[in-house]
Amino acid sequence: MFIKDPNPNLPRVTEILRATESEEARDRLRKWQHKMDKIHGPGGADLASQEAREKGTHFHTYIEQFIDSGIEPQMPTEEQGRWNAGREIIQAFKPHIYACELGIQSSLLGYRGTLDALAFPNCPQVIDWKTSKRVKRESWIEDYKLQVTAYAIAAKEMGIRIQGAQIIIFSPKRCQRFIVDIEHYTPQWLERLERYKATIAA
Repeated sequence: MFIKDPNPNLPRVTEILRATESEEARDRLRKWQHKMDKIHGPGGADLASQEAREKGTHFHTYIEQFIDSGIEPQMPTEEQGRWNAGREIIQAFKPHIYACELGIQSSLLGYRGTLDALAFPNCPQVIDWKTSKRVKRESWIEDYKLQVTAYAIAAKEMGIRIQGAQIIIFSPKRCQRFIVDIEHYTPQWLERLERYKATIAA
């Protein structure tokens, strides 16, 4: 049903979204990079990005360990705040998680990705875990919504009739939960995908 090693020649969903993000988003990124380089010196933005990716990967591992064993994992004190903020949500999801880190691809549309989790709380749903240093405004996470929409479309193609998607964002003092309307975001994802393909073909 799922693929251990999706076709490496297909672009990842995250790659497609980065390549087609709005000029406004690119401008926000440039400002953040400039700020990090000013604070930490040349290369500061790259180091901050790497650190954030590593922390995100570690936190995903903590969640997976808890889902597998039911035992809360040991973690650095700085990560404990995120865990404490999201403990109730993680515990609520635990009985309903079918699997984590599932490789998917859409052969028809031409992309691949990895689901953080597939859950069946009442119907098949894509779950995406995110970490953040601060609480997010919903207007900031439109690409996250397109990401889980893309995953849902690919999962449906592979035989799972996904009926919903959720994004869970863990920050040190608060855990946020966003329900994503897949049907609403499907046209936007397909438009971004076509734009990416046009750029590659040019």
